Formats: sequence, C-alpha cells, structure tokens
Amino acid sequence: MYIPSGTPNLSIMLIEGWWHLVVNLSESIAVTQNFVPPAHLKSVLRFLKFKDEQVSGFKDGVDAYALFREKLEKTYPELLEHADEEMNRVKSKKRKWVEETSSSDFSFDFFS
Repeated sequence: MYIPSGTPNLSIMLIEGWWHLVVNLSESIAVTQNFVPPAHLKSVLRFLKFKDEQVSGFKDGVDAYALFREKLEKTYPELLEHADEEMNRVKSKKRKWVEETSSSDFSFDFFS
C-alpha cells in the first residue's frame, strides 16, 4: 500500500502531506523505502541537524545531516535551496525581546 505524503511540485515546493503509521499485529515482513517528500523536507533537515542523537542506522562518525544535504544538493538543488530559504525565513520571523530602558507610568496587576 502506498500512502502519499505530498507531491514534488517545484512551483509550490512544500505541499502539505499525510502522516501514517503501521502497526503489525503479528509477525510480519516489511519491504520499505524511506523517502522525504518536499512537504516534509524542512522538518527532516531540522531533525537531522538538531536531533542527531536520535538518528540511527549510520556508522559512528557519519554526519547524517551533512550527508543528506550533500546528496540533495547533487540531485535536487532547487529543493534544498527552497528549504534553506524557508528555514531562514522562519528564523527571521522570531520576535526579539526588547527591554524597557526608561520607566513609564503604565502598570498592570490583577488586584486593582
């Protein structure tokens, strides 16, 4: 069974997809291939970079994030570029805390 998780449309790049889960109720044999649809590329890149302790299946010393980026750059450079732009745009939207440097007459409390 194939469960779609987004389609590679380069004009819109990141399309919302569907998550799925398989639970085997008895002994089973599975033939699978993991893939990353464009809809989840940004999340996968973040996971590989910031949750590397949770990544398994690689020999010690292999940087899965760097390896994935390298392969993606060779095969789908436009997707990688778009994902990088999306990740940078999200970073730039973060709000910065600005401390008040002068006092004001405004105050707020729940007991007034």
